[in-house]
Amino acid sequence: MELVSIIIPLYNSEKYIEETLLSVCKQSYENIEIIVIDDGSSDRSSSIVKNISDTRISYYHQKNAGVSAARNLGITKATGEYLFFVDSDDVWLPNNIALKLDCFKNNKHIDWLFGAIELIDEKFLNMSRVSGLI
Repeated sequence: MELVSIIIPLYNSEKYIEETLLSVCKQSYENIEIIVIDDGSSDRSSSIVKNISDTRISYYHQKNAGVSAARNLGITKATGEYLFFVDSDDVWLPNNIALKLDCFKNNKHIDWLFGAIELIDEKFLNMSRVSGLI
């Protein structure tokens, strides 16, 4: 079973990071490492991440250098055969990794992919579906 590295750049995301991490931890595909790169947060984000008890989570802190630098640092820390990226305010459905891995394995010509998303407006709780390619 291939190891999947999940990279989460984090900057002042105390409002969402717990839900994001829990959605990643609850994936049906469990052979994962979760790499959280804190890009110089000044809120409670780091303590929220550190309080989630899952040995698959690794936390790294860097001086604020931007989301691309955080993702790049995450890539250097990754040891998996596949890289998955998730933003610190996103939530995954439980079969996200399994579906994407199946797609990769059954379509050798694919180098990268993304999936459908649901946008949720926090104020009005309106949802709209945006189609993606799987």
